[in-house]
Amino acid sequence: MSTEHPALESSWALIRALDGSSDPPQGGELLKVELALAAWRNPNLLVPCKAEVLGRWALKTMIKCKDQVPERNVNLDQRYWSLLNAIFSSITAYSGEKSHIPPLEMCLMNRNHLGVPTQYG
Repeated sequence: MSTEHPALESSWALIRALDGSSDPPQGGELLKVELALAAWRNPNLLVPCKAEVLGRWALKTMIKCKDQVPERNVNLDQRYWSLLNAIFSSITAYSGEKSHIPPLEMCLMNRNHLGVPTQYG
């Protein structure tokens, strides 16, 4: 994975790529979830409220997914769950840090709506 992807050059470029309609975004072969993971792991990419931005994007994407085909259902994609796990783990590690992301339990109250297999819950 190249860190030279255009979407990883600035917070504006990252948000624009994640909010765009095409996946992968124009200018690269990385899928949006791969960009989000790369952004999260890159300490040099300064994104204000990075945890909130990436967490909300992942949750919004997962909630909006209605695809029943397992290969296209993002709720079954381990990369989304890995991103959320990393974000929420970092928030709990810095318990003094304020975050506007509601607890995961509140966002994912109905796992069946998301198509999450029972093995994850």
